Amino acid sequence: MIRRFTWDIVYHESLDSTNSLMYDEVSKDKSISEGYVIQTGYQTSGRGQIGNVWESKADQNLLCSILLKPEITVDHQFVISKIVCLAIVDLLNDYDIDDVRIKWPNDIYVRDKKIAGILIQNILQGKKVKFSIVGIGLNLNQDIFDSNAPNPISLKLLVNKKYNPDHLLLVLLDKLLEFYNKLQLKKISEIDHLYKFLLYRRNQRSSFTDINDISFYGMIKDVSPSGQLQILTDDGVKKFAFREIKYVL
Repeated sequence: MIRRFTWDIVYHESLDSTNSLMYDEVSKDKSISEGYVIQTGYQTSGRGQIGNVWESKADQNLLCSILLKPEITVDHQFVISKIVCLAIVDLLNDYDIDDVRIKWPNDIYVRDKKIAGILIQNILQGKKVKFSIVGIGLNLNQDIFDSNAPNPISLKLLVNKKYNPDHLLLVLLDKLLEFYNKLQLKKISEIDHLYKFLLYRRNQRSSFTDINDISFYGMIKDVSPSGQLQILTDDGVKKFAFREIKYVL
């Protein structure tokens, strides 16, 4: 069934984390409607994957969290990450940014530079995903990055233009709803095919390190429905979960 709802955007000048606030609010009030969005100009404790910090200067970038109620089973929850990644790629393509790729599990790269990160927190009820909190950080206007992140980039650095975060948020929400409705219409194979096609370094022999910090070479081939990265190594195809492998950039 196609979802039809109005985005309810609440803006905060500053927060510790949009995902943290969304989680607190949803935990206290389960009746909060799907489509609720928290946006901020600055995060004091912006969060990335696996405890990483997301750097963003005040009022320079798009920082938000979005509430979805996808009604999917736990073993297919990674599809939420897929549709969010595809929405961001589609947005960037519309702004004439080419060579945009998805770095598994959910970073967005332009060539070898990171332009966006996604943090998804799923609240489970039994074997179903009751709520999905989708946190997004998209670098828009920041041109100096102070952290030791090796490869940040922004839209401004790419095209030498400034962008309005409020406008980009509306564009992003339109894109997300488009892919979200593909999920509701059970167009899973279409989502999977496009996500696989856009995988960063797919079918390229690349260097990785495993959970034991052992280096090896392999080629990314696909991602399983549960979100495991499938890599063709010299010893055959191996599957890796989120914390079990690192790219060597």
